[in-house]
Amino acid sequence: MLGLASPAAAAVAQHYTPAEAEVVFRAANEACMREDYKTCIEGYERLTEAGFSGADLSFNLGTAYLRQNKIGWAVLHLERALRLDPGDGDARANLEKARRLRVDKLVGSPEEAAGSEPLASRIVFHTRGERWSLALLLLWTGGWMLVLLRRFASSSGRRGAMVAFGSLAILLSLPCAVVTAAHAYVAESARDAIVVASALPVREGPDASIKPAFEVHEGLKVRVLDQQGAFTRIRLSNGLQGWISAEGAVEISPG
Repeated sequence: MLGLASPAAAAVAQHYTPAEAEVVFRAANEACMREDYKTCIEGYERLTEAGFSGADLSFNLGTAYLRQNKIGWAVLHLERALRLDPGDGDARANLEKARRLRVDKLVGSPEEAAGSEPLASRIVFHTRGERWSLALLLLWTGGWMLVLLRRFASSSGRRGAMVAFGSLAILLSLPCAVVTAAHAYVAESARDAIVVASALPVREGPDASIKPAFEVHEGLKVRVLDQQGAFTRIRLSNGLQGWISAEGAVEISPG
């Protein structure tokens, strides 16, 4: 089910005071409620161009684009919303709906199957980092507390049980640490982008005179490998690589 979130705290703006930005945000929300998505999107985009950000703003903008069937921009902003708030179930549901509308259905994509995407990226897609981080904290801390406090146990049987349960908790924390590390690695090093052009030729080199090898379409997530002039080298989740026009795809993490 599609919906609009309530206003969120935004970053420092370049052209609006917080009070002015709140007025623009509420006006955009009201336009969306009237199903005037053109006005709605214009309002949200003015805020993003002015330097405001936030999970709610990205969610609302992505949802509005989805209502207009602009799949590339919808996926982009919903991906941003989930990076800012990984636990947002509405953003995740809307993102899945947008992905189902894409033209490209890659065999081996980590979004539909195992794929050849790096293991860390596949782990991140199928898990929620904040839950695994919390589990790591609880298991690791609790396990060591049991081990260290065993000396205060009143009997050898209790001491043995505390050591056993503590060791088990520490052992169970290890996969949590792997998942947490994968989320941290992808957040710091991976450069993912979303194709926003309706169709984008992929060439074997950064030259418009080279005949396209294939096309990608709006809404597809790609990994950014390199930049050269007006071209970006990308890798698809099925392993294919090539060069596209830099204007045709926008990185999920701006800047």
